[in-house]
Amino acid sequence: MYRLFPSTHRGNHFVTICIANLLLSFHYFLTLYIHSSFLSIFFPEKLVGIFYTAGSFINLVLLLLAPAIVKRIGTYALALISIVFEIFAIGVFAVSSSPALILIATLIHLAVVPLIVFSLDIFLEEESVGESKTGRIRSFFLTLSNATLVISPGIVALLTPRGGVTSESFRNVYLLSFLLLIPAFLVVFHGLKNIKKRIPTLSSMWVKTKEFFYNKNLRNIFASSLLLQIFYSWMIIYTPIYLRNNIGFDIPTIGVMFTIMLLPFVLFELPLGALADKQLGEKEILVFGFIITAVSTAIMSVIGIPSFLLWTTVLFLTRTGASFIEVMTETYFFKHVNGSDTDAIGIFRLTRPLSFIIGPLIATIALSFGPERFIFLTLSLIMLLGLIPAAHLKDTK
Repeated sequence: MYRLFPSTHRGNHFVTICIANLLLSFHYFLTLYIHSSFLSIFFPEKLVGIFYTAGSFINLVLLLLAPAIVKRIGTYALALISIVFEIFAIGVFAVSSSPALILIATLIHLAVVPLIVFSLDIFLEEESVGESKTGRIRSFFLTLSNATLVISPGIVALLTPRGGVTSESFRNVYLLSFLLLIPAFLVVFHGLKNIKKRIPTLSSMWVKTKEFFYNKNLRNIFASSLLLQIFYSWMIIYTPIYLRNNIGFDIPTIGVMFTIMLLPFVLFELPLGALADKQLGEKEILVFGFIITAVSTAIMSVIGIPSFLLWTTVLFLTRTGASFIEVMTETYFFKHVNGSDTDAIGIFRLTRPLSFIIGPLIATIALSFGPERFIFLTLSLIMLLGLIPAAHLKDTK
């Protein structure tokens, strides 16, 4: 792996960071699309979105504090502490049937996962130099993690029995996710202890936030990323429940559909990252991605039959557009920062918790005005808004 980008790294930790990324991504993606269904066993479905919002609010606060935490204890300690809390949370899902304990673990899980992503961002930026290959580096990093995203629903399908859904249906999935966290912790503990550190910049969060949003390009790429994360939040929470309760697919079938649906993240992001570095830049690809995502999401609102082929095709198209947006937002942003810009990276990563606050709130309002399928039409209109910030970006090419 290191030899793929021999001139882009200051140290010898790139392979270690990629291995940690692979294990942590695999553990997370195994449970990504089943957790809302798991929660719906213990709580009314209307509360599930509220729980996601509450956990994301906690993470929002933690990410605002993250630069100061890194300044005080370092990225290494933050990563280890976050992984330990995640081990506890996933362990609870694997063995407990207590609604109260599961709720507490859910809030912890939603709060610490973005902190782990934040830590990996800092590690990778500390190892990288130069911006001319950022698209290739970031797309390679994303493709590694997204490879686990693609295979995870298929593994879920194998581990989940057909028929009625109970808490026991998901135990094996959470157990596997828990087991993957152990080697991930050990890789970070042993492999990243001596990583060379840049001294992080730290200023008033209010001052840094004003500086961030005063920059037109950072403001527009933040908006693009936020819209993408809102798309993810709706799809993660509502699509599995909708396909199961409204269309009639069982969990194993949904797992196979999602495996095919997620292939664009592996197929397209790496070549798109190289294309953005060498030829097009990010702006055109972003615009195209928002159009594909908006149109295909709108189609979801009019499909009422349990056709495996039709649903899988449309879901594949939604993620084709999303993969375009994801790799371009990551590439564009990280061409403008380095490992010492912990404040800027922390602000950029606020898009995820913000999306899980904003997304379920808008979805709840949309659900009060019509049937469940209308939320996908609403989401389509939201994704069309992405054309505005994308069109106003200044290309790096």
